[in-house]
Amino acid sequence: MPEIVIRAMSENDIRAVSDIVCAGYKWLAAEEGYSSAVLSRLCQERGSFDAITVQSRECDFYLAELNDTIIGMVSINKTTVEKLYVDPEHHGTGIGKALFNFAEKIIAEGGYGEISLGAFAASAGFYLAMGMTCVGEKTTSGGPIRGRKILLFEKKL
Repeated sequence: MPEIVIRAMSENDIRAVSDIVCAGYKWLAAEEGYSSAVLSRLCQERGSFDAITVQSRECDFYLAELNDTIIGMVSINKTTVEKLYVDPEHHGTGIGKALFNFAEKIIAEGGYGEISLGAFAASAGFYLAMGMTCVGEKTTSGGPIRGRKILLFEKKL
């Protein structure tokens, strides 16, 4: 079985990361019942090359590779996982778990004692399996998913 490699993102990886994020949004749209217009806006506003470029200035991005192909990503801002997406073709293979465990390690090494994130209901089972606790919810106030509920998760490290 080939080994999953997790490494920092470089500028040359932004297009592949954009593709992974948009594939994740497509999966999310199917799971959450988003329209094609909402999916298009998600990809344009949050998953495009330009959006990932801007986000990479605010967060640390790490990639999961299998056989030199990027199949997942996680972005971290201090104690918060901002994004964690795995190519839907690789769901259930341990890639998400490896990325989550890597994020925990990076956050702990940064001297922090807690990890947090916001997620949609479609991903809640994964985060609960990672030992996180749902501590509340919020309703999005803008953007392509305005008015949708996001579950808030935390975990002590």
